[in-house]
Parts: sequence; structure tokens; C-alpha cells
Amino acid sequence: MQRPDASKRLVKWAVKLGEFDIEYQSKTAIKAQVVADFVVELAGETEQQGKEGWMLHLDGSSTSSAGGAGILLQGPGGMEIEVVVRFDVPTTNNKAEYEALVIGLQMALEVNVKQLDVYTNSQLVAMQTEGSYETKELSMMRYLRKVRGLIVKFDKCVVQQVPRGENTRADTLSKFGTMISGVKERKITVMIRDRSSIEEVEAIQCVEEKRS
Repeated sequence: MQRPDASKRLVKWAVKLGEFDIEYQSKTAIKAQVVADFVVELAGETEQQGKEGWMLHLDGSSTSSAGGAGILLQGPGGMEIEVVVRFDVPTTNNKAEYEALVIGLQMALEVNVKQLDVYTNSQLVAMQTEGSYETKELSMMRYLRKVRGLIVKFDKCVVQQVPRGENTRADTLSKFGTMISGVKERKITVMIRDRSSIEEVEAIQCVEEKRS
């Protein structure tokens, strides 16, 4: 039996997320559950498409009680992966923006993207990533180190700031992350994070140290 082409199966995946109820995913979904089925279906078939230019739109937001991130990964032929993240840990706008960037880069690597243009509303994140802004706060330095460790895995990856008006879909998704009740009429995969990306690295390191 001939397998459907990648673009049709991606549309099926996108429609599944876009029409019905909310599907909740745990924090471990970041590199596994959210894109696992997608990656399995497209394994081998995205290799050539991954060499073409992809775009990653992202935004992070926070309120006094919650934080969220919106991530939109777009590839050749209308391919799209759209994800909302809810942070169940205290966060700031800058940390939410960095979390969105980390998760977005991980998603792009999972689907074998080689060339990526990243668009964010955050001037701080864009300028720190390219080295124009100095990073003094410890948590920002740790985020920056993690981001750069992911960026070097691409053949090309450029992070740039864009006006909010040119990043509206990611902005909307990030607001969904802070108010999950606002997406009841749509089926959106929502990741629930109970620790930051930089805390996960520390936890892994601690386990490895105990084993050695």
C-alpha cells in the first residue's frame, strides 16, 4: 500500500489539533509525546524537506499567576506544527520567551530541520542570542548557553526580532498558554511544564553524578 505524502499527513495532524477538544500533555511531551507520532510518520521523508528553509515563530507571556508560550513551526509545502505551552512554575516574560525558543528549537531538530529562521517579539532574546546584548543574570546566562547548544546543531539558524504585528499567531498561542480555559472550543495540544528547561538539565546532571 502506498503511503500518503508527508504534506497530506501533516494536514491531518494539524486538523486533529484544530477542531475538537483540548488534549493535555505532560511536561515530558516536549521531546517525546507531542512530536513523536509526527516524527515516526515523516521519518525519512522530511530529510530533503529539512534541508529547505523552515520558519519558527514564537512568543512567551506571563501573568501574576501563570505563564505560557506559543510556538509555530512552518516548513515547505504548507507544513505546520502548532503548540501551546502552559508553565506551572513562576516565570517572567523573558524566561517565557526563552522557554518558547528552547522548545521550538527542540521541535525543529526532532523533525530534522537543517535551516531555520526564528522570529521572536523579544528584542532581549534576539540580541542576547546573536551576542549584541550582554547577559548578566545567571538564569539568562543558563538559558543562553542552552539555546546556543541547540543552535549549533543546525546547518543554519538565525534568530531575529520582529514586531508583534508580524508574529500574531504565536502571540495568540502564548495567551492560550496563560489561560487554558480560553481554548475550549478548539483542540490544541497543551504542554504542562512544572519545571524550566534549565532546571531539567540540572536534574539530569545530578542523576548522572550519583550513578558515576
